[in-house]
Amino acid sequence: AELHGLAGAEPAANSATEKIASCLRSQIKDEGGVAVMVVLEGEANSFDQGMLIKRVLEMGGGMVRRSLAEIDEHAERGEDGYLYLSLESGERKRVDVVYYRAGYDPSNYPTERHWEGRRKLEESMAVKCPDVFGQLFGAKKVQQVLCIEDERARLGAPRGSEGVEETWVGMWPLTDFPAVRAMVARGDKGYVLKPQREGGGNNVYGREVLPALDAMEEGEREGYVLMEAISPDVFTNSLIKDGEVKYEGECSAEFGVFGVACYGADGKDLLEGKGGGMGYICRCKRVGVDE
Repeated sequence: AELHGLAGAEPAANSATEKIASCLRSQIKDEGGVAVMVVLEGEANSFDQGMLIKRVLEMGGGMVRRSLAEIDEHAERGEDGYLYLSLESGERKRVDVVYYRAGYDPSNYPTERHWEGRRKLEESMAVKCPDVFGQLFGAKKVQQVLCIEDERARLGAPRGSEGVEETWVGMWPLTDFPAVRAMVARGDKGYVLKPQREGGGNNVYGREVLPALDAMEEGEREGYVLMEAISPDVFTNSLIKDGEVKYEGECSAEFGVFGVACYGADGKDLLEGKGGGMGYICRCKRVGVDE
């Protein structure tokens, strides 16, 4: 909290939209290029997307929202390796930056056109946020492997990083299934069963974990990891919607930090040290709501 200016009674100014927009804008080469925000068809969660696009436009950059299917239909690869996107105005714009707000779930690829749109973007010269390797790095399996000190040391992390491990919870693969099942069955801790997906929305919690394990075929187990449940502090708060208090009682909070890094194939920092922390988000929910 102190690191991000939240130690006092009042939170620090939050410039997440400004800073992220600035990073996206910095990778648009000139007026002939645009940043493409990849979204779902019929996207309902568009308000924060609109704020980000508005700020990029105000900074003098071009940015549009497109689905993967629209990319397949309206974008073609040029001889220079970049995709060129045909706009409603009749202009063709070079795709300099791709910012994925969709494409993280198998359901985001309902047709071959969606897969083809993703392939076109990945094979282009555009800066991708993230590229397919970055997306795979967000898989839960990577989190589980990084809990193993020997694996962290193999990747160059110092052993016994003071204080860091104290913030972690246990994560285990399901390879030793009898041992994992016995650990859950003892019931001495809460657990979460997490699939190899980005973000939340697909997890299994608490009392549902053991039946889910028992229902799994052996071949399904590699697609999950088991995590010790996080026990956040509980406090009394009011949840307000449309100007009315909808709930008043026990709540917990979730704090996240936005960050940006941009590197070339040679490892060069394309943001020239301007990346790193980009603001924060703090959300509150009722106790007992898992997601």
